[in-house]
Amino acid sequence: MVVIFKGAIQDDLGETCTTYEDYFMIGGIKAASMKMLRSHAHLGKSRVSDLASLTRTLPIEDYQAAIDFVIPAQMGRDYAKLSGDLNLVHIHNAVARLSGHPKAFIQGFCTANYIVKHLSLSVGPITEIETLFSRPVYVDEPVRLLHNEKCFSLVSAESKVLSFGFWS
Repeated sequence: MVVIFKGAIQDDLGETCTTYEDYFMIGGIKAASMKMLRSHAHLGKSRVSDLASLTRTLPIEDYQAAIDFVIPAQMGRDYAKLSGDLNLVHIHNAVARLSGHPKAFIQGFCTANYIVKHLSLSVGPITEIETLFSRPVYVDEPVRLLHNEKCFSLVSAESKVLSFGFWS
């Protein structure tokens, strides 16, 4: 299942500064629960079906460059202070474990910022990026950003795809 978050950031006068759309993929949902969700009036099937068919665009060996880095242990907390995304699964390992994760993980926009930062340092300015998140990016873990002239994948030390997409 995919949950789509849409929002807007407004200034003090109520003018929209920017809008955003974020996707959260959830697996392992029981058939009875899915049946109930499918009957919900707000389910937008057209966008969900588009996302369901997406896969990583290239085999790992087809990427031209690899950039290794580690997500700092305090990054979820630091980014929460900066962004206002104070979801406790990003800040406290105990809360993340209660939610079924081994430890805290960084926010989606934080992940996207890391991708833009490392692509920019490698190839120069990035003007546009489309990012899909497939797994949490855990704090205090090494990751590898693979890319070619238009695609990227962020993978874990176990080569699991964490995020992928396109850039220009």
